[in-house]
Amino acid sequence: MVGSTSKSGTNAALVMAAAALLIIFVDVDVREFNLFSSYSRQVRQLRKTDDHSALLASVPNDCELVFKPDRRLQGDYDRTVSDLPSYFANTKNVWEVVEAADIPIFYYYGFAGGLQWTQVSAQCLNITQLSPKKDPLDMYATFAPPVTTVIHSDDQGKYLNIDPSTSEGLNQVVTYDAANQADMLVAPLLSETLSTVPTAEHQGRVFMFIRHPVKRIVEQFYYMQSATFDPDFNAERAALSIDQYMESNDYIDNVFVRQMLQLTSDDEITEDHVSTVKEILRQKVLVGIQEWMDESMIRFEYYFGWNTEPALIPDRDFCRKLLTQSDENFPLLQTGSSEWGNALTRNWADMEVFAYAKILFAEQSKLIYSTTTTTA
Repeated sequence: MVGSTSKSGTNAALVMAAAALLIIFVDVDVREFNLFSSYSRQVRQLRKTDDHSALLASVPNDCELVFKPDRRLQGDYDRTVSDLPSYFANTKNVWEVVEAADIPIFYYYGFAGGLQWTQVSAQCLNITQLSPKKDPLDMYATFAPPVTTVIHSDDQGKYLNIDPSTSEGLNQVVTYDAANQADMLVAPLLSETLSTVPTAEHQGRVFMFIRHPVKRIVEQFYYMQSATFDPDFNAERAALSIDQYMESNDYIDNVFVRQMLQLTSDDEITEDHVSTVKEILRQKVLVGIQEWMDESMIRFEYYFGWNTEPALIPDRDFCRKLLTQSDENFPLLQTGSSEWGNALTRNWADMEVFAYAKILFAEQSKLIYSTTTTTA
């Protein structure tokens, strides 16, 4: 369920300085989104220091980034409605008012920022998740009624004891009304989750991270090479080069578009498919960009009202930064290399959607933020 919304106040506006970066980093016309630039520069300097919380509190509050208390969406956002796949029937449009009865549904797909978000949700936001996460000792791997909240030993996060990553688990979610006992449902199976869980009374609010397709593929590839502990580890596949992997039968191109539209690996992707996914994102999805992770998470928190204790925001911000620091330790493809070009060509549809998602990320700032200028 959606958290209650906090009232705007001086402290809340002060500690939201980091959210100003939402606009600055978007590579669209900067004149259109030139908000709080001097304030943002101060924040970027503070974020490089060790004593983050104390220094952030000392920033003069000469400009505010205001979150509307009733979360009624502001700005000239495109609200055109077009036909979408039927499994989005019980989901709300992103511009509709967020209500307590809504079910926040986070689409989790591999190597796109979902792991970091669920960690932040558990350790920084203290929200209850309906998630496929298992206890390290598998004590709660098999559901046994009633629905209970489990404190996991690895992150001290709160999770309901149902796994929504299977058809059986989703049916249990419905049977025991579990979605309304959690703050967020984590959905690896998006279309099946949307077809099963939301109702006309409790509609879904979809949000997700989207990542540069080539970067996601590269991280996935090097994970498959080194993750000998993974039950799906394949030694023959691990011995391939990335070009060989993309030519193998194991490789599936344009994964994001396929998953959003329930397309198989044999289906040919068309421009119509790309256009449909763009419409899904514009109408139904609060978009986060993995490359702008911290800014995206701040947006998720304020959109759903998970920032209900303003006095805790500085600590929450520090916690988030600790958990989202980049730990990439795999080789990166050189831009312009043959491998990079091959990956771009093979994943043309996902690339087109990603480029659109970055523009949409800027547009969706209109759904939450407005500007005011204060005087001394």
